[in-house]
Amino acid sequence: METIKINLRGTVFTTSCKVLQNYPDTKLASLTDQSENYNTERDEYFFDRNPSGFHNILDFYVTGKLHISCTVCADSFRQELHFWGIPTKFISKCCWKAFYQLDEDMDVLEKILVRLKCGLRESNVEEDSSSSTCHRLRSKVWRLLTEVQSSTLAKVWHSLFALVLIISILVYTLQTLEEFRVERNDHKRLDTNTSSVKLRLLWNTSPHPWLIGLDFVCNAILTLELILRVLTCPNLKEFWKSVLNVIDLVSCVGIWVTLSFESVHTHLDFGPIWIISCVFGFLYCFRILRVLRLFRHNCGMQILYLSIKSSSKELCLLASAFACFVIIFAGFIYVAELQADTFTDMFISMWWSVITMTTVGYGDHFPSTGTGFVVGAACALVGILLIALPVAVTSSNFHDFNKFNKYRIRHFVLSEKKSIDEIGKRLKLKCSKVKPMDIKKHNTFE
Repeated sequence: METIKINLRGTVFTTSCKVLQNYPDTKLASLTDQSENYNTERDEYFFDRNPSGFHNILDFYVTGKLHISCTVCADSFRQELHFWGIPTKFISKCCWKAFYQLDEDMDVLEKILVRLKCGLRESNVEEDSSSSTCHRLRSKVWRLLTEVQSSTLAKVWHSLFALVLIISILVYTLQTLEEFRVERNDHKRLDTNTSSVKLRLLWNTSPHPWLIGLDFVCNAILTLELILRVLTCPNLKEFWKSVLNVIDLVSCVGIWVTLSFESVHTHLDFGPIWIISCVFGFLYCFRILRVLRLFRHNCGMQILYLSIKSSSKELCLLASAFACFVIIFAGFIYVAELQADTFTDMFISMWWSVITMTTVGYGDHFPSTGTGFVVGAACALVGILLIALPVAVTSSNFHDFNKFNKYRIRHFVLSEKKSIDEIGKRLKLKCSKVKPMDIKKHNTFE
């Protein structure tokens, strides 16, 4: 039997030429004496390749099954397969997880590296000496406002910004209490027959003057911060793609419109009640959404966001299945309760299905017949199964993102520590080269 020797960095493998011809389209099967890798003196083929996974490649020629060892990196093994011309379609099913898990892990790590910078000091970009003073000032202000780890002043500013934001939200909550509002001195008041208690409170009273003043100061700071970020932003198109920036803009506009409305309140007629109610409701809601800015530099919230975003397909599947079963059980309960007056139409039945499948159970609508009880029990069980399955996927994604984020932080911390140690060694080396006489001459006054 004719054999062939293959030398991989000193490790010699011996196999049969007949075995290699089982897959003639591969590189090993096409080796000849005229190959540039052939060593005539030793009668072997030399390749400067890693020999750790070559046993698995030779096993593939013998058994027809391609396996991957647990001690071999999947990416390295993939490069070896590409070099030897072996398609990845021959990977055995038992090794799919070890081989393709790399793609998912790298996708998670790439998202973390692109999205997360929290907990690490970002590298300071050196300004070009040819750039103008205005451009350098804009870059410094932008880093101050957006990069919390860029400097000590940036940390102080973000702490102050968080305090102002919390005070602004606290002021809003206090303005909804009757104890912190005063009666208006006008005659355009709402009576109990034309409006609700909440709407009468907003229209007939105004916030205490010191609350209005504090609200004015806080929102002036927040508006100034938004204006500075817009003026110093290097790319406005990308800036306005951020949902948080859009929320900041709508919040600023809404708050100043609300304050202006308070000042001209006595000169306006009430108008339709629902219009005023909607305006106040939406303006105040956008103010509350500002609290999301506090989590922009929080690693935990960023990882939670990435986990939910990565589970978007599973969540969309959940929403689709949930909507289908809501309609199905709404139809069942509507028919099962024909003798009762609880479920008068399909919309009420769908409301009951949503509340039952989410296991909330308000009790405003409930079945009263035996058939209705059976439908209700089935609806609750299906809701538990539908919600539990995608939650496990989202929890797994969160675990993966959190795990790889720990690896990322450890890697950068160790890299930064090594860089500091190298700088210290260089300084010691330079100091050791300085002669004592040079120091004495430098310190001598002539």
